[in-house]
Amino acid sequence: MQIVAAADGRDLGSTLSPFMASARTLVFVETSTMAIHTQPNPERLSSRSVDGETTRLLQDADVDAVVVGSVDAGSLLALERIGVPVYPVGRATVLEAIGAVESGRAHAAHTPTE
Repeated sequence: MQIVAAADGRDLGSTLSPFMASARTLVFVETSTMAIHTQPNPERLSSRSVDGETTRLLQDADVDAVVVGSVDAGSLLALERIGVPVYPVGRATVLEAIGAVESGRAHAAHTPTE
């Protein structure tokens, strides 16, 4: 499973960003190996929601899920359109958030959490 974390750093110990659009980095984690690669968030601070460039990037990378602190209506809609569930896990590190998704403690959002 490939999970992308909207984070403020570049590793598994990085803190999740409160919102997708404010994240400095997108941390791509292949959960079977915990291998990571990172990419700057292409839409950082362009608005509160992500769409366009970020969603194309996630779709092209065949991402299975996104973890973030909380999710706004625009980002939730954009991710739903491309079939990527978003897991708002509050204040956590990338590693903690992935653990919450894999263990079933985190649940995909169906409504905004902000």
